[in-house]
Amino acid sequence: CSSDLAAELMLSVHAGIMQIDGVLYERHCAVAGVSAARLGEWGRARRHLWALLRRRPTPRHLARWLLACVPPLARRLWGSA
Repeated sequence: CSSDLAAELMLSVHAGIMQIDGVLYERHCAVAGVSAARLGEWGRARRHLWALLRRRPTPRHLARWLLACVPPLARRLWGSA
C-alpha cells in the first residue's frame, strides 16, 4: 500500500522533525499502523500504533493499538488487502 510506505518513509527520513511536530508525527504513525494492519502486517501495525499511544495516550490511540492486537476484529473494522 503506497500510503503505508509513504508514512514509514516520512517517519524514518524526517524523524527529528516528526518528533518536534507532534501532530504530524501522530498522523503518520496512525496511517502507517492502520495501513500495515490492512496488509496483515500485525507486528508493524502494533509497533507504529504503540509509538502513537506512547506519544499521546488517548482512548482513541489505545483503541487502535488494541485492535491491532486482535487481528480478526481489526480485519472486520479496517478491512484487509
